[in-house]
Amino acid sequence: MNDHPTNARSSSQDLLSKVSRYEALFELAGVINAASDIESVGEVLARRLKYIADVYSWRYVCFDGDPEATERPEPIAIVIDGYRGSADVMRTVPAALSSFALVEAGRTQALYLFCKRRQPFTDLDVKCLSMVCGFFHRKVHMLWEQQKLRDLEQAYLQQEVMLRQSERLATLGRLSAGMAHELNNPTAVARQGAEQLRTSIARLERAQFALGAADLSNEQHDLIAELEKEAEARAKKPSSLDPVARSDLEQEVEDWLDRTGIEDPWEHASTLVSMGLCATELEDLVGNFDPAVAPVVIDYFGSQFTAYTLLEEIGHGARRIAEIVKALKGYSYMDQAPIQPVDVREGLSDTLVMLSSKLRDGINVSLDYAEDLPRIQGYGSELNQVWTNLIDNAIGAMDGKGALELKTYQDDDWVVVEVSDTGPGIPAEASEKIFDPFFTTKAPGEGTGLGLNISHGIVVEKHGGQISVQSKPGATRFTVKLPITEQS
Repeated sequence: MNDHPTNARSSSQDLLSKVSRYEALFELAGVINAASDIESVGEVLARRLKYIADVYSWRYVCFDGDPEATERPEPIAIVIDGYRGSADVMRTVPAALSSFALVEAGRTQALYLFCKRRQPFTDLDVKCLSMVCGFFHRKVHMLWEQQKLRDLEQAYLQQEVMLRQSERLATLGRLSAGMAHELNNPTAVARQGAEQLRTSIARLERAQFALGAADLSNEQHDLIAELEKEAEARAKKPSSLDPVARSDLEQEVEDWLDRTGIEDPWEHASTLVSMGLCATELEDLVGNFDPAVAPVVIDYFGSQFTAYTLLEEIGHGARRIAEIVKALKGYSYMDQAPIQPVDVREGLSDTLVMLSSKLRDGINVSLDYAEDLPRIQGYGSELNQVWTNLIDNAIGAMDGKGALELKTYQDDDWVVVEVSDTGPGIPAEASEKIFDPFFTTKAPGEGTGLGLNISHGIVVEKHGGQISVQSKPGATRFTVKLPITEQS
């Protein structure tokens, strides 16, 4: 009689304890569902199972696919080991797991519990733990899939960055090759001119010494001074004759020099014709001097003209090199802030210099720049990359023959740049995809399909502008609109 109340209280307390534990298990399912990563899910389960179910050690195994499948690569497994309230997450392959970890009957996930309890698990305990395991598995699997998607997205972004960088390097390589060619020509002219100038100066000094030894009158000295000025002036504007007329005139001058008794007439004939002199003018010139002095005057006059001509060639080569270097600095915006006031006309002109090796006689370039065009706030070097892509594509489309037009003007709050060519045009079905990544109308191996996509990103995303294309056979026009005021 006396034991009945005690047993009743014990049973009631045991029932409340079980209810409390089962409520905690249900609550655990919600906490698991709120976790944001696999590590957090493992920590939650480790802490709660320790106190709710008196489980101190456990292992959870989940496979990405069927571990018994033979027609696919070995699946990856996630293993979470829990011990005394903490959890460790490991990603491995099934071959690295112990045979005990590979669950029986081909099941692809399981929760192993290792513990000593005062009482065995009841059927209700097993059902509640199974429910928790189900929540746990679905959450782990979902987070795993999300992680794989993030990894795939990250890999895609990294690959796209690498391809974009590769496209930039390819463009830089083409520009560098073109610039090497452009710099080589004036450099060779300047170097060759300097070597020839050494010989010409020595010859001029000998002629000047011989002329000084001659007994010349004041009038003759004044005439020599006039001839020096004439040689300098004509060196800046040499005679331009067609090859046939030049050959006939050189033969005429050479015959006159031979009749006059001047040695090596063939050496002087070409120089005198370049000065724009004919046999009649030479006859009038030497008539002012004694016959013995006439060859010295001819030699002095010709040597001085040659020296001035070589100096002009060297100066022209040096100026061309300076122009190219200036264009390179302007194109790259060297030593300047990334965002700054940009004159798109300067960028277009610098880009033409960079691509001048491709602009041969077959392509006619016309410029239509608005004089009062305002500057815009933008990334100058990246806008130059846009001009490079558009102009380079236009040159390639015309295959060395056609007309290229660059036009700039203001339209309300926009600066507009138009790049037009007379190539075969873009097919209508390709126009809609022309700015898509990896899409190209070029032959295989000639383009990556990223140039216009990069240009679209620079114009639209970085500058808040617009880029479009209108095309038909014989007339293709890309239009770029950039806001005058900086876009946030």
